[in-house]
Amino acid sequence: MKKPYVKKMNRRGVLSDFPFIVVFLIVLAISMFLFHRAYTEMNDGLAKTNIFANTPESQESLAYGQTVTNGWDFLFVMGFFLFGTMLVISAFLIDTHPVFFFLSMFLFVIVLIVGAMLANITDDIKDSAAFSNTTATYPMTSYIIDNFVLLLMLVLILSVIVFYAKARSAR
Repeated sequence: MKKPYVKKMNRRGVLSDFPFIVVFLIVLAISMFLFHRAYTEMNDGLAKTNIFANTPESQESLAYGQTVTNGWDFLFVMGFFLFGTMLVISAFLIDTHPVFFFLSMFLFVIVLIVGAMLANITDDIKDSAAFSNTTATYPMTSYIIDNFVLLLMLVLILSVIVFYAKARSAR
């Protein structure tokens, strides 16, 4: 049987995916804050009722849930730095012409503007009185959100340096 023709694309690295990564990280941070707040409210409500008896099994289950939600702080930080590392590696693998420097700078400015707007929204959410407990639970995520534009600019500048300063091979 003959295999259907599949067009192969050379996708060693695509910098146009970076805006989606920024949006994903911000949505992940907001989701973490919202889920932690909901879990804390549910946990407090269950502790006040007799529906969920105070047995050792139930306490162990609630403690495990708290441990899992507390681990998301490390997950967010690891995701941020892994996405940044992937961007730098992608920038190294892409063979491009210096003519596209201005196009990539335009894309990076757009990413910075969108990242700043989304970081401000996330900052407003995490600094509200309703999420004060959540902010204390996720100190590393709060630090990254507070300095999101600076860290994003650092990753973007590093990727531009890697993108255009690598040695040209003979063509």
